[in-house]
Amino acid sequence: MSNKVTTKVAELTIDGDGIIHMTFFKNVKVNLEEAKNILIARKEFPMEDGMQRMLVDMRNTPQPEREAREYAKAEEVINVTRGMALLVDGPMSKLLGNFFLGFNKGGFPTKLFTDTKEAKTWLLQL
Repeated sequence: MSNKVTTKVAELTIDGDGIIHMTFFKNVKVNLEEAKNILIARKEFPMEDGMQRMLVDMRNTPQPEREAREYAKAEEVINVTRGMALLVDGPMSKLLGNFFLGFNKGGFPTKLFTDTKEAKTWLLQL
C-alpha cells in the first residue's frame, strides 16, 4: 500500500484520518479516460467498509469534461465513495459550484468548501 499515487492529471495522498486528498495539476484536461484512471489509482488506498472519503482540490483545474462528470455518478464510483468534499477558490466559485451540484446530484454526499479544515471535519462526520 502506498501513501501517494500519481496519475497524468492529479496526485492522490492519504492522511492519518484515512481521507484521500486529490490535487489536480495545473491546466490539465480531465476527460473520461483520466477519470477512470483516477478510480484505478484510488484502489491503491485502503477502504473503510469498502468506502473512501475524498477531499478534491479543484482550484488548479478547469471544470472536468461532461463525460468525466457523468462517470463520477457511475455505480463503480458510487460504490467506493462515502463522500466527496470539493475545494474551490472562493465564495463566488462556491456559489456557482453549489448551483451546478444542484442539477448534477451524485450517489454520495458532495459539498463545496473554501477551507480544507472545514472540508475534513465534514468528511469525518460521514
